[in-house]
Amino acid sequence: MTTRDSGAAAEGESERRFRIMADTAPVMIWMCDPAGACDWFNRPWLEFTGRSMQQEVGDGWAEGVHPEDVADCMETFRSAVAARREFRMEYRLRRHDGAWRWVLDTGAPRSEPDGAFAGFIGSCVDITDRREAEEARLRAERERAEAETERARLAHQLHEADQRQKRMMREMIAGMTTGRLLVCDTPDDLPSLVADFGGAPVALTKTTLGRMRRRVREAGEAAELPKDRLQDLLTAAGEAAMNAVVHGGGGEGSVHQEHKVQVRVQDHGPGIDEAILHRATLERGFSTRAAGFGHGFWLMVRTADRVFLLTGPGGTTLLLEKEREASGLPLPPELTA
Repeated sequence: MTTRDSGAAAEGESERRFRIMADTAPVMIWMCDPAGACDWFNRPWLEFTGRSMQQEVGDGWAEGVHPEDVADCMETFRSAVAARREFRMEYRLRRHDGAWRWVLDTGAPRSEPDGAFAGFIGSCVDITDRREAEEARLRAERERAEAETERARLAHQLHEADQRQKRMMREMIAGMTTGRLLVCDTPDDLPSLVADFGGAPVALTKTTLGRMRRRVREAGEAAELPKDRLQDLLTAAGEAAMNAVVHGGGGEGSVHQEHKVQVRVQDHGPGIDEAILHRATLERGFSTRAAGFGHGFWLMVRTADRVFLLTGPGGTTLLLEKEREASGLPLPPELTA
């Protein structure tokens, strides 16, 4: 046997072993010649497609590619063969039962023993389950994002509706009190304070209400309020301070005086529920407590020139103002009964 014969025999044995290994591999394997014509498919490919070797060789294998994918598939394959470069592509391949399955096809150039370009060898794996799982994940993420967007839209609409309702409530209260009671949204809505009177704020308890009353009286006298208007201010300030002690668990009060007198009372209680704000501020005898007969806000609005109210879960702030002279606006009927 010549050296050439030995080399041919060894090459044939290597080819035979490769075919056996390829036919038992868990992937589909194919080969093509330097021109890009496929000339061999392993057994898993033929079993997957349900077609014969004769049907698949050349470009016959492309008959099993999905019509929507075949053009891109062939372009990728032919460009890679022409450039002799590796490629990866995904496309749908018809299975023997007619089902379309996504496959990942990977190809690489191969060479003859002398280094000459021999064509390509490639492998395909079924990635349908992986793609479907990924699509399901993306679909779930998309649905979650859409649901979150919808929740945000509804929350925004509810917030806007709530704000409109609050504005209407505040405008109604201001209108019904001829501007005497103004409900504020934020601390910035409260009027600026004039000069402090009497020193540090008074910590409000049942035992300090008298001290708060004296400070209000002294400020009113310093501002030269007429006796009847001073008495009205004492009434309004007393109700505000008492509300802070009874409903807010205490708080603090301060007095400010220049051309007018301001009494600021703040507590850290639960605040007044928006749902009953109109009743708590306008209805004579209404109390935010289940028991008891309240006149607080009704009296404050009736006896102060202006009452500014800021209330919420963090507490309530009341700012009462009294001028030397009345504004000239008549009391509304609700406050004269």
